[in-house]
Amino acid sequence: MLLTIAAILTVLMAIVLVLDVTKFIIPNWLNFFILLLYPVFLVLTPQEVEWWWSILLMLGFFAFGFLLFNFRIIGGGDVKLLVALSLWIGWQPDSLIFFVFAVSILGGVLSILVILLRVAAITYGARVNNKITLPRILTWGEPLPYGVAIAVSFVYMIWTNQILGLVVPDLRG
Repeated sequence: MLLTIAAILTVLMAIVLVLDVTKFIIPNWLNFFILLLYPVFLVLTPQEVEWWWSILLMLGFFAFGFLLFNFRIIGGGDVKLLVALSLWIGWQPDSLIFFVFAVSILGGVLSILVILLRVAAITYGARVNNKITLPRILTWGEPLPYGVAIAVSFVYMIWTNQILGLVVPDLRG
């Protein structure tokens, strides 16, 4: 059953990838479903999970995310996704540090990649035809789909057993 939960979370993160890249939106229903799945997980996991620490961490992520959103550093959908996923990550220092580090590194790589793609799209478009309509992700002034870095980091943590209580089989062999 835990494998099913891991698979559902992975599918939800795939939806985040697609919607954030194409529409720059992470729907509230998706974050709500992630939160709703957590109590089901707590009932099914054989491991002791200190869920109250996870709730405190989630509140901390909310407060910090609220500040980042107010200063227009990060979008509201990204904040809500981080808050929902922080409940799953919990208060284990190794997992928490890894998640923050992975999101930061992947976010930086994503930023550089999107900038390079935007430059290439504009350069190519200027040479071929100035009237090319670019996808939003390749348009200057559009936001960065940071949900991609968040989702990829979380999926990696799921499938490498870094989420306490969510143990999945080693699929490498």
